[in-house]
Amino acid sequence: MKVRCAWCGKIIQEDLSNPDYAQISHGICQECIYNLEYHKIPLQDLIDSLQPPIFIINAEGKIETANKTAQIEINKPISKIEGMLGGDVIECAYATLPGGCGKTEHCTGCGIRNTVNYTFSTGKAKHDVKVYQYLQTPNGQKRVELTLNTEKVGNLVYLRIDGLSKIEYE
Repeated sequence: MKVRCAWCGKIIQEDLSNPDYAQISHGICQECIYNLEYHKIPLQDLIDSLQPPIFIINAEGKIETANKTAQIEINKPISKIEGMLGGDVIECAYATLPGGCGKTEHCTGCGIRNTVNYTFSTGKAKHDVKVYQYLQTPNGQKRVELTLNTEKVGNLVYLRIDGLSKIEYE
């Protein structure tokens, strides 16, 4: 079994004698823990140093910040996403309905919302959660598969969303 850091991608542990060697599990490496909790570098610098797309979410479900990779993948600068609800940022097809993001009948089944809320309420990380989301694209609604990883740090959740790069934003 391989254990890979869900944030930086570094291999943490490899057990070649394990018959399940081909399987990959995710955790967080000591360097990322140190940087997340103790290092005195600004949050934006830390998350910009990470390659995967990372969004930092507050308890209200609003984006506090996002790294450069996430901004590139959704084709929006940080100034356009700070303080926005996640569904508005990724252009969830249901976020445009009356009530908006988090307030429609579809939102109770939102995999992103449920995964982030689970991590907020329990403090437990989630890794490689596959979700399907309907997003609004210039070519109409598109059902996409995304892979989520969450980690609670203080009163924020670090959300990694893999699969956004395949979406045609504007």
